Amino acid sequence: MRIQVLSLALLCTACSSINSSDIKSGGIHATNAVSASGAAVTCESTLRAGGITGSYVDLDAGDSLFCNGVRMLRKGDVFGQITYRATVASSPRALYEIKLERDGETLRSGAIMPSPITGASIAGGATHRIGSAVTVTWDRSQYPDESMTAALAMKDDHNSKFGGASVTDSAPELGSATFTGADTEIRYYDEKDGGYKKASGPYSATIELRRTKDGSLDGAWKGSMNATQAVSLAAKFVE
Repeated sequence: MRIQVLSLALLCTACSSINSSDIKSGGIHATNAVSASGAAVTCESTLRAGGITGSYVDLDAGDSLFCNGVRMLRKGDVFGQITYRATVASSPRALYEIKLERDGETLRSGAIMPSPITGASIAGGATHRIGSAVTVTWDRSQYPDESMTAALAMKDDHNSKFGGASVTDSAPELGSATFTGADTEIRYYDEKDGGYKKASGPYSATIELRRTKDGSLDGAWKGSMNATQAVSLAAKFVE
């Protein structure tokens, strides 16, 4: 099964936070992920109060997050979003665990790293016409519970207009994904003429392949956990 969606950019403009000492473990929602690129794995955890849209949970001194034994460090930004990150060594099909330790209690989540992405290529080469369909292929996973997402990101020659799309090859993988002609055009709204227009080329582009395997959280922890392998392919679109 293939699902095609347009990529969206989300911006948090007034994010609130709550100290972890003010919330019980059962009220913490975790979005946990580990992503491999080369020899390193980036571990990320975002904690929210009550659910995925709740206030960010800021860990007090007595509470800590770990990824495979490495303490995860707080990364905040100017919009108030709070994420915890750590970097550990990469090992295909190995188990990665993110856990929250607080007041003698440990909440665990884990996921097995999916198999590496091999044989990735763009059919017909890296350069294509704007408005033409483009197919990317890769060696299918031998594991039936791994899925692939191909994400196309484009920008014009002036770095002023952007576009993109994503295609999901659901588990079990079929080994290819196709972006339609409409996907490979950057469309923008012209305020002067009051309508959408196609941006002039050329476009520089990147197609990122992300192979994902879902993990699990223990019974006391709500949220999600997954592991991802990623590779990128460079592309160009011309008139």
